[in-house]
Amino acid sequence: MKKDFIFPANGMDSLKLKLWSDLVEILQTDEEDIKITIDSDKEDKELFNPQYKTSGNKIIIEFDDKKSKIFNFSFGIKASKIFKVFIPNTIKEIELSSVSGDVLCNDLNLKKIDLKTVSGDISITKSLVEHIDLNSTSGDFKLDRTNFILGNFKSTSGDCYVKYLIPAKRKIKMKTVSGDLLILYTDKPKAKISISTTSGDINADFPVSYFKNSKILFTSEETEELIEMKSVSGDIILKSKNKEFAEVDYNDKSEIEYEILDKETLKILQLLSSGKIDEEYTKQMLELVGYNSEEIEKMIKENKPDLSEDNINEKDSGS
Repeated sequence: MKKDFIFPANGMDSLKLKLWSDLVEILQTDEEDIKITIDSDKEDKELFNPQYKTSGNKIIIEFDDKKSKIFNFSFGIKASKIFKVFIPNTIKEIELSSVSGDVLCNDLNLKKIDLKTVSGDISITKSLVEHIDLNSTSGDFKLDRTNFILGNFKSTSGDCYVKYLIPAKRKIKMKTVSGDLLILYTDKPKAKISISTTSGDINADFPVSYFKNSKILFTSEETEELIEMKSVSGDIILKSKNKEFAEVDYNDKSEIEYEILDKETLKILQLLSSGKIDEEYTKQMLELVGYNSEEIEKMIKENKPDLSEDNINEKDSGS
């Protein structure tokens, strides 16, 4: 069964969708209305019961597929459904919630896109979006030739790949527990990049400084991008098509020298070990740099001044 649903946009610029599907494809058109085409292998029209309403400048469309949900959980019967969502150019913000279906976005020009799935993958290709929010439990994120200013990517076990990213002024946060994180630049970025991984491998084309807690930091002389990448057990990969500035492949952790710290952190720890600042002030300073409580506690323990009597007498005799 194939069915089209037409919803008036009325010049509104924000759209919220809640769908139960196997695949959702979002496309922009020159039409004035929103069109959603559903292709299903079930002939039962009662499977689809769209609800349309507006709130302020936002359109809210929900396909409450109650009958299909009952089949899925009770009898194991699933209707295969493909949604194609055609949005007018007047829509500049999209919010989409989907359970297990994949989401495909191609050639979009938007101010904001907010996509949430439980297990579905999300792919955004050849698009220009100012603000991207992606959230999934086990789905993968794939961005290809897509430019943005603000990006938040969060997944529990899914991978996040951002490919052919043009260096620009932006802020990116990527976080996963067991998934891999990758950014492939088209050229050398002017960036401050903070990376944290517990047991995953690190592979970077960038001149980076390593911390004792498996955290690395790359900072260029002129900073335009702020990037934070965190994974517990997944690998972190930073690459560029321009290999002229690539220095070292850091994939082998056995060769990492964790004694090298960035200048800002090193200065704080030197002040602590020389007794010029106390532990409380050190903690506050390291929190501002971006460390968590566990990292701070470890650094303070390793760098606090030796106040033993022998060490004090040694310093006094040396003076």
